[in-house]
Amino acid sequence: MLETVDFDQRRQLIEQIPCRVQVPLDWEEELEGEGYTTSYNNEFRANFRYRASRRAVLQIGEALPAFPRESGMFGALVQDFSRRGMGLLYHEQLLPEERVRVLLPSVSVDATVVRCCYRGPDCYALGLTLESDCRLREMLA
Repeated sequence: MLETVDFDQRRQLIEQIPCRVQVPLDWEEELEGEGYTTSYNNEFRANFRYRASRRAVLQIGEALPAFPRESGMFGALVQDFSRRGMGLLYHEQLLPEERVRVLLPSVSVDATVVRCCYRGPDCYALGLTLESDCRLREMLA
């Protein structure tokens, strides 16, 4: 279904779906800047991380059998991109190995959750591994 939606329709869909993420006050600055960012201590990265706050839609593809999920599309906030990964904020805890699809205005990408950290009520920081390489300009369009 999402593959047949054009750029303007994707943008409208992303704007229409409510985002239930409650960003903690001390995290709001994290979402303000845009551009390449340095790695954290003891972090070894194969590709650069680009910080860019964007609205997105997250669709859960394969929930784990022991943790069934509500199906549908839900709002999320993208924190950063890299060639093979993405960080985003979501209102609910997801578990490693769960498969999702992230819809951006210019592209939809399939990904696997590799990390989920509690940041506050209705705010979890997810680390995703993308199923295929994506060019930064595709993600930012």
